[in-house]
Amino acid sequence: MFDLQGALAEISGFAAVSLQPAAGARGTGRDAGGAGLARSPGSRRRKVLIPDTAHGTNPATAALAGFEVVPIASEGC
Repeated sequence: MFDLQGALAEISGFAAVSLQPAAGARGTGRDAGGAGLARSPGSRRRKVLIPDTAHGTNPATAALAGFEVVPIASEGC
């Protein structure tokens, strides 16, 4: 498991990673790795479109990753 942590850190560019399960916006922030890649130097992506029916941690995670959250109204759901 220790070797896996090191490999994931190297691949993602993070100083360290944790394999500990987590919950909530801070927990799903581990998924922000993909968001971090989208915000790599030179990227102009700054907004994330999230439907108003999304779980609350989705916009929270995007905000923690530094994105502007743009809620999208879902009709008839």
